[in-house]
Amino acid sequence: MATDLLTCTPNTDVRDVLAVMAQRQVRRVPVIDRDNTVRGIVGISDLIRHKAVAPTDIYMVLGRIMAPKHRVEAQAACVGSRGSRDA
Repeated sequence: MATDLLTCTPNTDVRDVLAVMAQRQVRRVPVIDRDNTVRGIVGISDLIRHKAVAPTDIYMVLGRIMAPKHRVEAQAACVGSRGSRDA
């Protein structure tokens, strides 16, 4: 069973949830309250239905979720190395 659980709270910014979905390659994230009780699940379909983020962001995240894990990790390493040069 996983020990590094991915969760969000009702106050988590939807862009942060979307970014973590892309990074961890998941389509749904449990929503917990301050007592760590699960109160629901937010999925990409919820973000689309409520127009919470731009469609282009959704397409990018879906592409990362469906990509083989090794490709996503390689892309993240490239972005990280570019970021360190720009800093």
